[in-house]
Amino acid sequence: MNNRKNLVTRLKQFIHHENLIEQGDKLLIGVSGGIDSTVLLYLLKKITAEFKLTTLAAHVNYNLRGDESKENERFVKNLCYKWGIPLIVHNVTITDESNIENAARKIRYGIFRDLLRKYNFNKIAVGHNMNDQAETFLLHLFRGSGFTGLKGMLPKGRSIIRPMLSFKREEIATFAEKNNIKFSFDSSNDDNPTVINKIYDSSHIFQKTDIFLQTHSKDIFKEVVHQIGKAEYIVLLNKLKQSEVLYFYVFRRIFGFLTGSESDFYSAHLSEI
Repeated sequence: MNNRKNLVTRLKQFIHHENLIEQGDKLLIGVSGGIDSTVLLYLLKKITAEFKLTTLAAHVNYNLRGDESKENERFVKNLCYKWGIPLIVHNVTITDESNIENAARKIRYGIFRDLLRKYNFNKIAVGHNMNDQAETFLLHLFRGSGFTGLKGMLPKGRSIIRPMLSFKREEIATFAEKNNIKFSFDSSNDDNPTVINKIYDSSHIFQKTDIFLQTHSKDIFKEVVHQIGKAEYIVLLNKLKQSEVLYFYVFRRIFGFLTGSESDFYSAHLSEI
């Protein structure tokens, strides 16, 4: 079995196993021009007829690298023209320089969701792979994100799908080379395959554990948080003594209830309570 057939077959198996794509889906595909998103675009192009897909590529140019950013945009335009895939390009400027990567991610997904609504598409496909999953796991581990962070990226979110999450980066690189797929250079660190496999396997366990703890923390939240006024609440901490293992989850749920988002609550916050 050659590399092309192997990866396309595995993609379809992963899609079916995770229920990522259904017949007639309208996919917005994020294309940076790097190897991952370019191979994703190629693979989805290969299965478009079989799944009766409607596809639209989207590229966000952050203009952070001068001429290199412009050249990268030209590459994506030429690629999509060659492959017959419609493309929308957004040029943006990042004003928050304190965390450029995080700011770019928020801008990118904001644009993707706007396009989803504007063109009545139903899913956003991005090119995250097993290496990205491992890197996310380690980042969240060091930040103290709890099981929710350690579960890593999910193959399927509310509107986002990650069809290549079970592929290693070296497999993607081999596929691109054998199938003469050109891409813009995207520097990345070499990774240890053994470590990546172990981390990837562990993330599945954390996903199941997280679901269990999420469910129980939701029930406890209802017991310990009571509204006493229009915008006043009390937290009955004494009721948490029997559930100390769920402290983190309950307090993160409280944090999300008060702020509108649980994503920025970490173990360091818990130690301050």
